[in-house]
Amino acid sequence: MKSIHIVSYNSQTVDRASIASWFPESFKVVKKHKKPDFIIFMDDPGDVNPFLYNQAKAAHIDINYRLDALSHKVFHYALNHNIPMVGIGRGATFLAAKSKAFVFQHVDNHTSVHNIQSNLIGWNSESIMTPSKHSTMIYPYVLKPELFTVMAWSNGLSSKYLGANKMFFSRNIMHTDAIKKVVTKSLIPQGTEQRMGFKIPQRTTVDSIVKETEVVEFKHTNCLCIQGDPSQITFGSYKRFINYIINNFTKKK
Repeated sequence: MKSIHIVSYNSQTVDRASIASWFPESFKVVKKHKKPDFIIFMDDPGDVNPFLYNQAKAAHIDINYRLDALSHKVFHYALNHNIPMVGIGRGATFLAAKSKAFVFQHVDNHTSVHNIQSNLIGWNSESIMTPSKHSTMIYPYVLKPELFTVMAWSNGLSSKYLGANKMFFSRNIMHTDAIKKVVTKSLIPQGTEQRMGFKIPQRTTVDSIVKETEVVEFKHTNCLCIQGDPSQITFGSYKRFINYIINNFTKKK
């Protein structure tokens, strides 16, 4: 029997049975374990400190410093002991930040039911519905392509992407006929890099700039990040998809 350790601010109220159902039957959620086989960072109240992803704090951000401190310790323990990690909601944002991905402090239109897409075999034609509610958004494309795999995303859902009290860019500017075509930086609006806070590769795609990540695996930190909390979702397609993702993640470890 393999063990799963939960990192949560409200660990006493976590539905362990629900979490265990995301994993194969050979896994069991435990309260304490000297060296668990997996660690899961749950969706908890309060935001991840933007300092962790090299941004100033925006006015609307409410940082949970206590959970950040706990998560920091557990993350580095897991990293040093080669323990795979799964992040849900806030936990996903934290693991993405620790994996050196970029994080938008606020996006709109991710507060209600919407469709997500995947190019995984068996799911590329499946309609996956999720009421994934999150205001931050993971953007892994600043990393080398071999370091991450985006497993699910939403297309063109948000209309704006915000940082520390300023707009990075608007989808109305970025979405053009050049979507999914390789473009040069000359076709990207001037000043985008400065607003984003990082350099855009010399050759990139407009699609990658606005593709809105829902599920991503970071290979260099052994982390699987899932924006939508499956325990809060009633849609069977999403639960089956997340179960499939986690099961395959565990098989590789």
